[in-house]
Amino acid sequence: MIEKGWCQLLPTLLHTTENYTREKVLQALHVMVTGCKSEFKKAHVQDSLNKLKLEWLKNASAPDVRDDSEYAGILAQLVTDLMNKLT
Repeated sequence: MIEKGWCQLLPTLLHTTENYTREKVLQALHVMVTGCKSEFKKAHVQDSLNKLKLEWLKNASAPDVRDDSEYAGILAQLVTDLMNKLT
């Protein structure tokens, strides 16, 4: 993965605005974290994850749309789990 550049390429997809894509990227990062941990740290993946987590926690607490807030809570937990694996 490192030699083929996947460890640097995949985290850049977190900058998309599409939550479904972000979710799939996070799931892939979970799978890759063991082999790419040092590369993820170099790429400042933690910074991107923090931004996403704050966005989703804000959306999760929004009272207007229950389904969206529930999904945002799930995504925020996915980010938290990945951040724990990176530390």
